Amino acid sequence: MRKITIKGRILGVFLAAAAALATTFVVVSCAGMGRASDEITITVLATTDVHGKIFPWEYATGSAQEWGLAKIATLVELERGRRGANVILIDNGDTIESNMVQIFNGDPVHPMIMAMNVIGYDLWNLGNHEFNFGLDVLGRAIAGFNGPVISANIVRDSGGYYTQPYAIVEIGGARVGILGIIAPHVPRWEAGTPEHFAGLSFLDPLEVTRRYVSVLRETENVDVLIGAFHIGAGSDNYDPALVDSARVIAESVPGIDAMILGHSHATLGRADGQVFFGDTIVLQPAYDGLFLGKLTIELRRGADGRLVISDRATDLIPASGVAPSPRLLSQMQYVDDRSRAEAEKVVGRATGDFVPRDSVAGIPEAQVRSTALVDLINRVQMHYTGADVSAAALFDNRSNLREGELRFMDVALIYRYSNTLQAHRISGENLRKYMEWSASFYNTQAEGDVTISFNENIRGYNYDMFLGVDYQIDIRRPAGSRIVNLTYKGAPVRDGDVFILAVNNYRAGTLQSLGLLPADLSESMVFDSLATAVPEMQRLIQQYLSQELGGVASPSASNNWRIVGNDYSGLSGAREALALVNSGVIDLPRSSDGRTANVRSVNVLESASAEYIAELAAAAKIDPGLISGAGITRGELYRQVHALLGL
Repeated sequence: MRKITIKGRILGVFLAAAAALATTFVVVSCAGMGRASDEITITVLATTDVHGKIFPWEYATGSAQEWGLAKIATLVELERGRRGANVILIDNGDTIESNMVQIFNGDPVHPMIMAMNVIGYDLWNLGNHEFNFGLDVLGRAIAGFNGPVISANIVRDSGGYYTQPYAIVEIGGARVGILGIIAPHVPRWEAGTPEHFAGLSFLDPLEVTRRYVSVLRETENVDVLIGAFHIGAGSDNYDPALVDSARVIAESVPGIDAMILGHSHATLGRADGQVFFGDTIVLQPAYDGLFLGKLTIELRRGADGRLVISDRATDLIPASGVAPSPRLLSQMQYVDDRSRAEAEKVVGRATGDFVPRDSVAGIPEAQVRSTALVDLINRVQMHYTGADVSAAALFDNRSNLREGELRFMDVALIYRYSNTLQAHRISGENLRKYMEWSASFYNTQAEGDVTISFNENIRGYNYDMFLGVDYQIDIRRPAGSRIVNLTYKGAPVRDGDVFILAVNNYRAGTLQSLGLLPADLSESMVFDSLATAVPEMQRLIQQYLSQELGGVASPSASNNWRIVGNDYSGLSGAREALALVNSGVIDLPRSSDGRTANVRSVNVLESASAEYIAELAAAAKIDPGLISGAGITRGELYRQVHALLGL
């Protein structure tokens, strides 16, 4: 049976001008303990952004999925069972939120923590979503985890660290240092509920990494240094004073042998696609437990007796097709039982679908036009706050309320996050700036574009749609000047007007960081659902359906906004291009990380290169020799392919 022994000692570390105590934990694995082999292989297994997934089931959709800790447990058992295996298992954060797991927040031991303990995780690096429910919930989670919890760039304002900054793992005769880093923007994301991070500061990842690489190399004398970084390869672009790009950090700070990344949900480090940032090998195993990340490090003992790395490699082991661990399923069955029961509770009935079918395949209808679904969320927010204006986003492109019986799982799908509700006073000037910020979600429409496309650097959950005002979004204009004909009750919105605006707590923090609400949100706040008996938006929507609508919800879109500047009816090839999109011949491109759909418009005026003609012909399964003309426009190409297919 695998056994882990934890020993602690104190190391003096200076933070800025003041000295602070950092606890260093030494984890000694009995596998290979005490052996001074000249050749050592260490395997580091990792998950990240599991987001409440234990069972291979999504409760918001009532569907089986190829994810979760139960499948990861099987993969971990296989890796640990390999002869002579020296295995370290790490979770890299964003663990205790989503998939309805928040209904267990009051439990003495959070089910995600219990599951990780059953599997035998050695370390847990905190993610930003750990702070969604406040320090009491997080504190219990940390206390319940059977191992070190790390994060070097969270410090207490009163002095010292929130968790230990790093851990030392002694395994197979080698010393492995693991440094924890979290995305530093928690105070921005949780600004609407500052009690969620009260008394804590989040430091610059680059400076903290530079400091601790020195400590681990020069003081702790580690043989291997691994960064468990709950940040992505690129920056979140929120604060230029903070370096939150793992690539920049790795290329700026020598001495990091490997990085395990998180937060951005990217997939990095397949065996046939090794990734290096400078001299640092990089691994990021996607999200939801879809993959188990595997980092293999080979060490050899040199003539001076010191261990040196001779080889490094990464791989991503898919959970798809893997049988979930019977042991974990058995021990965690209470989570599945309660979650399914909660999800299946009937909360009402819909008389029709709240989002119509997409007009263009791959472009979510609710992000390009007014729909009853987003209007419902905004009406809920306006009802409980008494606000003049409300703003809400579509969190999931699959969101809809469909005709028939409504269950709580339907509410959980249209409102995935455990946000609370607030209302703030805002000037007409700042309301318009907020709307312009939101409208930057769209790419600027170019001549010849026949589809609306989205900015790949902006997530859909950061595109808000507004109710209470009437407006148009002119996507021919550059971002920052797109909101036109903005009126409130028929009158133009003026800079000096004051409105009551309903938003969730996350967006209130965004507006604060943009300077559109005061630094002290209490100065503008007129409503906070945290002070009520029903604080969470999911429950408020459920309550609104049952109490205000009598359990019967009828779809009704206000049509108070629309996109303009996208009239392409007169363009040759436009109709044919859209038909090819809807038939699946033309695929709308996604962002490089796969998280944003439809990031480039289909254009009929661009030239069709020989390569593009060949690609389209292959997609349409036709002979490219049937296409006439070299250097034709894409519109003419689409017309020819459309005709050849008989569409």
